[in-house]
Amino acid sequence: MRRKVVALGVVILALGATMLFSSASVVNGHVSKGSVTNPHGAGEWISVKLNSTSSTDIDVTMSENFTVGLVPASELSAVNQSDLSHYSMTPNQTSNTSNTFIISFINDPGQYYIVAFSSSAPSIHYTAIHDAPYTSIFSLLTLFGIMTGIAGLIVVGLGLFVKKKGNA
Repeated sequence: MRRKVVALGVVILALGATMLFSSASVVNGHVSKGSVTNPHGAGEWISVKLNSTSSTDIDVTMSENFTVGLVPASELSAVNQSDLSHYSMTPNQTSNTSNTFIISFINDPGQYYIVAFSSSAPSIHYTAIHDAPYTSIFSLLTLFGIMTGIAGLIVVGLGLFVKKKGNA
């Protein structure tokens, strides 16, 4: 009987590990991170080009309140500090907590740059989550894989260390 419980636990553990690693690799493939560090003009700094083939959630985090926006690649050459708001996508959400400013954009398919204006290199970081709804589902599957793996470890432990009643 104990051997069957241990075998069941190993199967559950393997299932959890498979879910965890396969879903985590999918999530990693849909998340990109970077900084706004490329000089583009006098006091203008840009990110690398962000390619979006579907709905992408872009979160921009900065330690100071810089003038920053998400600009379509086709409009990059026309942007300057005074008209950035004209060319920039409208943020979905903004937040200012503990000297950290967060701006969230959910954009349509296309090519974009994060543009910032500052006299020196700004400390601006971004996280782009491509196919955001799809990635959220796989994030939940990753969490479920962790929980299943833990359950498998518990079942293996029960099979190895719990003895039948009367066999003290």
